Amino acid sequence: MISNPILTIKMTTSNSNSIATSVSEVINHPSSRAHKNDYERIGENSDDLNVILEKENEISEIQNNSSIELISSSNTQRTRTTVHNKDKNPSNRRWIVLTSFSLLSFSNAVLWITFGPCLYIFMNHYQRTPSSINALATVYMIVYPILLLPVLKIFDKWGLRQGVLIGAFLNSFGTFLRFMGSFGQSGFWLLFLGQTIAAIAGVFILGVPPKLANTWFEFGEQNLATGIGVTANNAGIAVG
Repeated sequence: MISNPILTIKMTTSNSNSIATSVSEVINHPSSRAHKNDYERIGENSDDLNVILEKENEISEIQNNSSIELISSSNTQRTRTTVHNKDKNPSNRRWIVLTSFSLLSFSNAVLWITFGPCLYIFMNHYQRTPSSINALATVYMIVYPILLLPVLKIFDKWGLRQGVLIGAFLNSFGTFLRFMGSFGQSGFWLLFLGQTIAAIAGVFILGVPPKLANTWFEFGEQNLATGIGVTANNAGIAVG
């Protein structure tokens, strides 16, 4: 019975018959039969013979999560399989949570791209140059790389729920300021302030779908949930 994951047998050619016999016994041992790639012969020459029997089969079990990691011995790739406890039913609230977040992401994307299709209308309304109107959308691109790392630290420290709530509050507040700045030419800078706050909210929103899917959904549903969350933002861009 072979108990170690990796068994190394090194023999010299002082007795070639015993080498062949030992190798044959090891490979044909009933408890060590596996894929043919599990056995490799290296460094075979007239002086020595190294036979390396590798059979790597690590199983890591976490009691509360029932997560199992399987490592294939025939290649270097690791295949991770998550086995969920059958007694643990996912909450039906997960679809409500996903829908609520998708609407939030949708609205934030609409706020970003609103001014692009109606450039000349806003130029006439606020009596501004094209560069000033385009800056309302460009501010999203400027804010995101600047605040990305601080926002990630907020999510790590306070969690997913608090991070999304901060993004929702900023998105709502920015929308309110945009509305207040829509009355007359003098409201442009209030509009710009609201747009900047909405851009900050976008940093709290864009990276959420994978984390939300991993938190609320089972293994087989995570890709679908992530796709819905990302598509909602793209749909907002299309509508805006």
